[in-house]
Amino acid sequence: MPRITLAGEDLIAQKQVAQQPLNITRFIFANVPGLNPNNEVDRAAPKPPAGQIVYSAEIPAENKGYVNPAQVVYSLQVGSDVGDWDFNWIGLESAEGVLFAVAHVPLQQKRRNIPPLQIGNNITRNFLVVFDGAQALTGVTIDASTWQHDFTVRLAGIDERERQSNRDIFGRACFFGSALQLEKVGEIYQLKPGTAYVEGIRVDLAAGLPVAPDALPGTAWLDVALERELNDVLASWAVVWGADLTDYADTNGVQHHLIQIADLPDSNTVTDLRPMEPITGALVKHFQPKDETLTALAALDIAADQFIYATGKDNFAAAPITAFARSILNDPNAEAARETIGLGPSSAPSFSALELNAATPVIDFHFNGSQTDYTSRIVADGGNQLTVASAAKMQARFTDAGMTVGGNISPEGNVYVAGGGIRLGAVADGGSAGGAIDLRWDGTMRLTVSGDTGWGAWGTLWNSNNFDPSSKVSSDGMLVAGFVGGTSDSPYFRRSSDGAVFVLQRDLGFTPVRQGGGAGQSANIIHIGWSSEGRLKGQVDGTDLGRFIFSGDLSGELAALPISSIGTYAFARPINGATYNQGDLISGSQLLYSSTENTNGTVNNSGLIGGGTWRCHGASTSTNRTLWMRIA
Repeated sequence: MPRITLAGEDLIAQKQVAQQPLNITRFIFANVPGLNPNNEVDRAAPKPPAGQIVYSAEIPAENKGYVNPAQVVYSLQVGSDVGDWDFNWIGLESAEGVLFAVAHVPLQQKRRNIPPLQIGNNITRNFLVVFDGAQALTGVTIDASTWQHDFTVRLAGIDERERQSNRDIFGRACFFGSALQLEKVGEIYQLKPGTAYVEGIRVDLAAGLPVAPDALPGTAWLDVALERELNDVLASWAVVWGADLTDYADTNGVQHHLIQIADLPDSNTVTDLRPMEPITGALVKHFQPKDETLTALAALDIAADQFIYATGKDNFAAAPITAFARSILNDPNAEAARETIGLGPSSAPSFSALELNAATPVIDFHFNGSQTDYTSRIVADGGNQLTVASAAKMQARFTDAGMTVGGNISPEGNVYVAGGGIRLGAVADGGSAGGAIDLRWDGTMRLTVSGDTGWGAWGTLWNSNNFDPSSKVSSDGMLVAGFVGGTSDSPYFRRSSDGAVFVLQRDLGFTPVRQGGGAGQSANIIHIGWSSEGRLKGQVDGTDLGRFIFSGDLSGELAALPISSIGTYAFARPINGATYNQGDLISGSQLLYSSTENTNGTVNNSGLIGGGTWRCHGASTSTNRTLWMRIA
C-alpha cells in the first residue's frame, strides 16, 4: 500500500515547527526492475535513479483538494498525447525535492495516440495523504468533491443527437450505390466495399469482406450498433442470418438495428434487398441534378390538356393533348382503349379490312414473343405473288400459276394429285424443276429419276407387303462392313456416326494370349514387339519396360553391367566404424573398396564407392571388409 516516507514525516514535522506550508508539487513515474507490487514500501528508500524515471509532471493548483481536515488528495491526468512508457512506481515530491510518498503498482502501460497505427490511452492517478492537520499544513482550499463530474450522460446525448440527425437525412437505411451488396464470386459470398447509414449510424467497409451463410435458403441482415470502445463510441456491425429479425437491446443495454440486405433462395441466386441510392460523391452533388431538373420544370407555363416532353438535358417543353389522345386517356381499361383505336374489345383484334401500302408489303410473325428477328413472314413480292418465308429460308411461294415449295409438305389430310403421277424435286428460283423424282403406280409402286429411260427405270419400290424387314440385319450404328483393299486378311466396320474405321482381327487359327482378367491383374494395355535394335521389347500403357533378357544373353548382360551399378556386388568396408549385419543398408558415400588402405578415406580415397544404397551380405564390425550389393 502507499506510504509516506521517513523523509516525508521529517518534512511534515519541520514545517509544523516552523509554521510553514507543506507544498507537494510533483508526480514522478518510474519503472523499477524486479519490483514486487505486493511488498511493503521501503520508507527509507531514496528516489529511483534517473535511468529508471520515465515521466514527471507538475501538479496544478486546481488538482489539489481536501477530503477532510486530515486528508488531502493530489491528482494528475496524463493525456493520450503522452507516451510511450511503462511504470510500476509512483511518487510525490515536495517543492524542496524531498520524496514525500511512494506507491507500488503492477506494471502498467502508457501509450501515445498515433493514428492510424496506435490508439493512445489517458490515465488519472490520485494520491491521498493522511495525517493530522493535513489541510491546514498544505493550505489546500479546494473541496475534492467538486472534481467528481460524470460526462458520460452528456457525451451519450451528443452521440444520440448525431445519430438522429443522420436518421432524418438518410431514413431507416441508405446504401450508397453498391455499398455492402452481397455477391457470389466463384464459390465465395462477399460484401462489396462502400458506405451506408442504418438508423443514422454510419457503416464503412474499405475492402470486400467474405461472409459465410448459415444455411440455404436464408436471409442476410446487417446488425448495426453504437458501442463503447475504450474512451470512444464506435459503430460496430456484423452480418447475421435469420427470418423476420427485429431491433433489440443486448445485455449491456446497447441498442442494435437490423436491416435486410439480401435473400439467398439457393446456391445460385442472390436477391439484393438493400434500400439503395446511386450516391457516388458528396450529397450536394447527388441532389444538384434533381434540383436543376425541378427548376427547369417549374419554369414551364403549362395550361390544361398539355403534356411535358424533354427537348434536351434539363430542357423541357409543353404540347397540347389531342382530343383522340384524351379519349384514350379517359378509357377506364384496356378493352375500352382497344375499342377507341378500332381494334375491337377482344385481346385478339379483328378487322373488317386491312390494307398494306408499300413497295414490298410484309406481315411479320414473332412466335413465342421472340424479341429478335421474325420467325415467319408473308411477303407480297410481286403483283400476283405471295411468299411465305421464315427467318432462315423461304418455305412456299403462291402464284396464279400454282404453288412451289422449298421445304417439307406435312399435310394433315390426303393430298390428291391429278395426272396420275407425282414429281418431287428441287425448284429453281424461276419455278422450273431439275433433277426431279417421278413416282407412279401401275399395279406396283415404281420410281425413276427424270432423264432415265421410261417409268420404273429404277424398278419396284419395296414395302411391307413384298419385303419382310425382320429378315434384314440391323446395322446398330454400323454404316458399312468390308475388306481393306479387298483382302480377306483386313476386315473392317465403318461407324455411321462419324465414319470412323475399326479394323477387325481375322481368324488366327490358334488361341492367342489373353490380356488381363487373371488374379491380381489390371486392365492396362500391354505392348510386345520387335525393336529397331533387334531385340524383343515390352511396354505397359505408356511406360517402356525395356528389352527382354533370355537365358542365351543373360551372361552377356551381367558382364556389361558397370562397376557400382545397381545389381552389382563389391567387397568393401564402412568408414563410419559402425557394425553391420546381413540385410543392413548403408550409403555408398560410407563405403571403401577393400583394396583401399586403412586410412578411412581421408588420405587415399581413390577406392571410395560414393553413390547409391548398398545391402550387407555378410557382417562388418568397425572397419572390417565384407560383401555388399547395390540395390538403389
